[in-house]
Amino acid sequence: MFYDEYKITDLELLNNLREDVKKNTLNWYYKKTNIQGAMTSYKRYTLEAKKLFQPIQDKIRDKYFITEAWGGLLRKGDHVVEHHHHPEVSTPNHVINRSGILYLTDILPGTYFPKYDTTIIPEIGKMVIFDSALKHKVNPSESNEERINIAWNGRIKESYEF
Repeated sequence: MFYDEYKITDLELLNNLREDVKKNTLNWYYKKTNIQGAMTSYKRYTLEAKKLFQPIQDKIRDKYFITEAWGGLLRKGDHVVEHHHHPEVSTPNHVINRSGILYLTDILPGTYFPKYDTTIIPEIGKMVIFDSALKHKVNPSESNEERINIAWNGRIKESYEF
């Protein structure tokens, strides 16, 4: 079901990413996307804050290429509607076929994958990579604390890429 799971242990990096998500959510995205809560721009961590996110990309660079990455912030009552990340062409001959989520807090609810009736429980620093076509969602938050993560889309690197 999941292709890879990584544990990011650099707490300073995770704290900096969490604060960056909190400071850079965009009002005009609020509850207008699959994230029925707050979010950053879709390319926040591949363009504007690329340098901050680089250590995460470095961790997986041998296997995956990230094309877009954004932060999500859910408060009490917020949720993520069931959706998948359509496989699509990112550049000529390259298809988006992997998605990932990096948890920056351990606040429930987890990310639910209906096809497998499985929920990923958030843990600070946990990053899970899955097939972009898998439907997933996050039920409404019942917590008074913020649930913060960075999600991304990408693809498997080709054998000739290094």
